Parts: sequence; C-alpha cells; structure tokens
Amino acid sequence: MESDIARMRMRAQWLTRRTVAASPVDVVRHLVGLQAQIPSAAALVIRARTSGAGIGDVDRERDNGSIVRTWLMRRTLHLVTADDLDWLLAVLAPTLLARAGRRYGQLGLDEGTLSRSVDVLVDILGDGPRTRVQVFDRLAAAGIDPSGQRGIHLVQHAALRGAVCFGPDRGNEPTWVSRSAASAGGVDRAEALAELARRYRAGYGPSDA
Repeated sequence: MESDIARMRMRAQWLTRRTVAASPVDVVRHLVGLQAQIPSAAALVIRARTSGAGIGDVDRERDNGSIVRTWLMRRTLHLVTADDLDWLLAVLAPTLLARAGRRYGQLGLDEGTLSRSVDVLVDILGDGPRTRVQVFDRLAAAGIDPSGQRGIHLVQHAALRGAVCFGPDRGNEPTWVSRSAASAGGVDRAEALAELARRYRAGYGPSDA
C-alpha cells in the first residue's frame, strides 16, 4: 500500500517518465506555487519535471511575464504563473498582511505610510525594473524612510497588495517591477479556496479528506 501511494505521489508531482511536462510554465502551474528562495534550486525542481529545461528557460519565462517570483505562501518567495497570482493573493495575502501588522508597527510603518508607499513604488517602477538601491533611494527622495528593514517590508507589502513583483535579475542582484493586479474584489474567496485545495491535491496527492 505504501509503495502504491509513493508511486501515485510521484506521478502527481510529475516525477515519472510518463509525466514529463512540456515547459517551466506547465510545471509551475501544476504545482500551484514553487518555493523559490534560491532561483537555482527552483530551476532544478523544474528541470526534473521537464525534458531538461534549465535556469535560462526559467529566466526567459520570468522575463516575458509568464512566471512571477514574489512573496506568497508563508511570506517566502515562490514562483507562480501570472494567471494564478491574483487569486492566490486574494486567498493568502489578507492573513499574511494581518500577521505582519505587529512588525509594521515596530518599524513605524503606519497605514498611511504603507498606502502611500504602494503608490510611490508603482510610480518608481513604472519605467521598468529597478534594483534595491535604486528603489530605496527613490523612496527616500519621496520622503519615505527605507532604512533598516523598513525598505524591504515596504516592497513586500506592495507585493502582497499585488502591485509589484520581482523582475529580471541583473547578475546576482534582483530587481522589482510594477504589475497590473486584477481586482481582489472580483475573486470569490470560497471558490478560490476550493480551487487551491483541488490544485494542491492534483499536484501533491493522493490525500484523504
């Protein structure tokens, strides 16, 4: 029985020869969200499930916007497809933002500052990708202090609001870009939760109720 479950789970995770996916986008969509704190490790997960796609293939899909790297589950970095990001944020972001409230308070980031920073970041990134130094310099110029951990929390907050995400890397340095988010109000939470459960089971099952 255990061996049968193991084989079923291998197939569900596309780790058998019969289930090799066509592209990095297929893999990321099937797995719903792929942990991506270390881009090279994420690329290995994708490579094992395709006909040999490498980190260059993943980078190309990120550059054209098909795959998005952003903070998501557990507030760690994940790869998700662009088509999935807004409904996943509608399900996950409210809890993540609520949990971050205490830390925002410790950093002196009130609701007014957080709200204004989203507008400023969208404006900063409207002309294309910007590095951490470029973004933080522009925040400071706009009168928003990014010192200490404030800057990264401001960017993360904007990402959880669906306004920004990671852009193409410049060597070993990440960048951020703005994005057009769908209206979270148009997402039915119950339907989105059901979709998440269905998709998770398809990618990681079998499971009981």
